[in-house]
Amino acid sequence: MARKRNPYIVIPVNYRDFYDLKGLKTDFNINLKRTVSGETINWLKVKWIRVTKENPGSVFFNNGFDPGNFMEAKFQSSSLRGRKKKTGNIKLSPLYESKLQISAAKKADLLSLCKSGVIPTTYHSYYESLPVGKLVKDTLPEPDITEEDLIDNI
Repeated sequence: MARKRNPYIVIPVNYRDFYDLKGLKTDFNINLKRTVSGETINWLKVKWIRVTKENPGSVFFNNGFDPGNFMEAKFQSSSLRGRKKKTGNIKLSPLYESKLQISAAKKADLLSLCKSGVIPTTYHSYYESLPVGKLVKDTLPEPDITEEDLIDNI
């Protein structure tokens, strides 16, 4: 049995597509601990987050990859005193000012995938234009969850 023709789904993104959201929590005192149905949210188990224009006061999240299994949490201020801040004119700051640099070895690996035909030709110019940093090292990212966290949350 032959392999599928398009084994990857590529969604092109730009460094300008990422925003720094850390300030929102402190600026608006946002508390996302429970779903609208009252269940406690375990953010370590969340695999998929969705925010839509149609529901500006809600965050939808999923603990798996089933697109029909989203739960909803509403933005709520944890403060009981004072007026609620208006969230209509939120200005998000970009997370990155320029493209992130990658190591020379990683770029060489990506270009070899281009040459071998694994990456479609329409994306070759993107991979060829990736900036290389001499001080950038290939390291595995720190895990979001450890085995101890999994055992504690079971």
